[in-house]
Amino acid sequence: SVRARARAGNSGGVLLDVDGKLVGMNTAIYSPTGTSAGIGFAIPVDALSAQVDSIIRTGRATRAILGISVLDGLQTRALGIPQGVLVLKVPPASEAAKAGLKGSERSPDGSVIIGDLIVECDGKRVKSEADLYKSLDTHEPGETVKVKVLRGLDSPSSADLDAASLSATGDPTADELASKATTLSVKLTSTDVGYL
Repeated sequence: SVRARARAGNSGGVLLDVDGKLVGMNTAIYSPTGTSAGIGFAIPVDALSAQVDSIIRTGRATRAILGISVLDGLQTRALGIPQGVLVLKVPPASEAAKAGLKGSERSPDGSVIIGDLIVECDGKRVKSEADLYKSLDTHEPGETVKVKVLRGLDSPSSADLDAASLSATGDPTADELASKATTLSVKLTSTDVGYL
């Protein structure tokens, strides 16, 4: 978010700091009054630089993705899972499916079977979708990344989460998570919007 005045219609415009240096690109403003007062949102310049390079090289903006859909972080936290990215769907025959990533599903009795919980990508800890995006943004489609997942969580209070030794605050340490995780090699793709 941005703490600076942004006018409606400025999406796609540059965001400069007080020294005139590019720090991002404006994307949206949330304004309860409909004026230029509110919360502005921008894409950071480091996320833009890879896309600019891609546009210059190929004429297109391409982004490396796992080719999966994930549950929104707030909804994941509501399930009692304090961090990580919960895999919601893995399209059949996708590179993610070939690598062995498993999505969430409904059992015949209607209960939810929790899919893989991504806790690390390419050696970087993943606490949220933002962490996963940041890690993937350093790669190109076609490259392979190592993804660590917690697998087989029957419910948010399952023995697997207990085995991860959640502290009283619900925040497991990176070492505890890593020791309970399965590592998969996933070839990155560049496909439909809406997939991560």
